[in-house]
Amino acid sequence: MKTALSVISLKNKVIDEALKGPISDALKRVGKKVEKQYPFLHVDFHGFSYFENSYQIRHFRYRISNKKRILWLTYEFNNKGDFAIYYDFLEEFYDIHPCTGKEWIWGTDWLPKKYRDWNEGTPCQIMEELSNNNVDDSCFCNLILDNLMMAAVGFINTEDRVFEIIPKRIKRTSDAVLTPEMKVIVTTNIHTSDPFYNGAEEIKEAYMRLYGFDYKKACCSMDDFEFKKLD
Repeated sequence: MKTALSVISLKNKVIDEALKGPISDALKRVGKKVEKQYPFLHVDFHGFSYFENSYQIRHFRYRISNKKRILWLTYEFNNKGDFAIYYDFLEEFYDIHPCTGKEWIWGTDWLPKKYRDWNEGTPCQIMEELSNNNVDDSCFCNLILDNLMMAAVGFINTEDRVFEIIPKRIKRTSDAVLTPEMKVIVTTNIHTSDPFYNGAEEIKEAYMRLYGFDYKKACCSMDDFEFKKLD
């Protein structure tokens, strides 16, 4: 048993070092390639996190930003190795798990099964691809690059549909308190100058997701908020 545990520990250490070293470096370089294509964007890689008692990937993230707003793109895995991608527009550091963002609109069909079903062998496969330290020859890195390019285009094309919502004053109800510090950023489903155009559906969802605040129960209306277009 002692020998078996030692082998498992060594394997996990090797995987951990691979993820924190060459694979992280490669994924950082992928972000820099997107920046070369869109020099007004910053694409920062945020490293891996793990499930307890193993070095199976839990998630890794990219932060795409310009001077006006920030998009977090999360590549998340469950403990069975299933893969999903989520996105969210948040200003602050994003370290929520399980991810509470919106599911990536292109799903994961673009990702081959050997990567979509992430398991303990996948980092080893990627390490083999990166053995020559050449990102351009890595299937995995090129797939992530394609995905980040899609995200960058989406980021740019939704700029005129993004609003920051700011409460005007403290609003108290029997169940909740709304304060001016409780700002949210929402992306509307259509091009509009009014983020409350559809009964504030995106705003309601954002407040519940980020603050557990029930906009409807608190009897909120657009008169309780200021907003500015982020463009």
